[in-house]
Amino acid sequence: MTVSITFTLIKYAVTFVESGLPAGTPWSVTLNGVTKSSTNNTITFYEQPGTYSYTVSPISGYVISPSSGEITVNSNMTIHITFTLIKYTVTFVESGLPTGTPWSVTLNGVTKSSTNNTIIFYVPSGTYTYNVSPISGYVISPSSGEITVKSNMTIYVTFSVIKYTITFVESGLPTGTPWSVTLNGVTKSSTNNTIIFYVPSGTYTYNVSPISGYVISPSSGEITVKSNMTIYVTFSVIKYTITFVEKGLPPGTPWSVTLDGVTKTSITNTIVFDEPN
Repeated sequence: MTVSITFTLIKYAVTFVESGLPAGTPWSVTLNGVTKSSTNNTITFYEQPGTYSYTVSPISGYVISPSSGEITVNSNMTIHITFTLIKYTVTFVESGLPTGTPWSVTLNGVTKSSTNNTIIFYVPSGTYTYNVSPISGYVISPSSGEITVKSNMTIYVTFSVIKYTITFVESGLPTGTPWSVTLNGVTKSSTNNTIIFYVPSGTYTYNVSPISGYVISPSSGEITVKSNMTIYVTFSVIKYTITFVEKGLPPGTPWSVTLDGVTKTSITNTIVFDEPN
């Protein structure tokens, strides 16, 4: 009689299981020269006993661990593959703010704040928009933008204090007369009719320097600055009364006095002039 003997080659399942990829992302493994792909999280080979090398195909934006290796097959086995998203640092560096001032940046919908001069985000490669939150009294440059991230990057943000013009305008002084104003401890002088200061928003005191022979209105004050403003200063000449008194003339007799080219006449016993110093 004849007995048929069948030899069946034993093959074992070698299963690669991935984690870290978004659902549906295609990935591939090459084992023993054969490449298989999948859009779920497993790829399975069937191999007879032996030693084999494998390679996991790279995917842009991910680090793979392990990305390759050598295995000895003598039973069913599972190899776990981890895809880790590569993230880059996007560092915002500010200048211009007083130390300790809080400031904020929103990148790709995420807001971070800091009281030092740096704010750091960790993001994968891609294109993102950002906005720097406004701070009262400052102009920000750049205040927003769009960036394409392919590596670590730094964005420099400058906060510049908004300054307003405070213009003092004088009237009453002879042309070319020097005059001065002190605002917030700073003194400026001019020989024309305007003196201009540039200051941030706030409350300040000012003083107009006295000039002999003049009354000044206003001579000092306190102002709250929230926009450009003008302060009008009037110099009025101080005049003194000079009274000439006659005696000896019959009542009603006209008499005259000329003072500095100006003649006045009276039938009383007094003639009055008002003259500056």
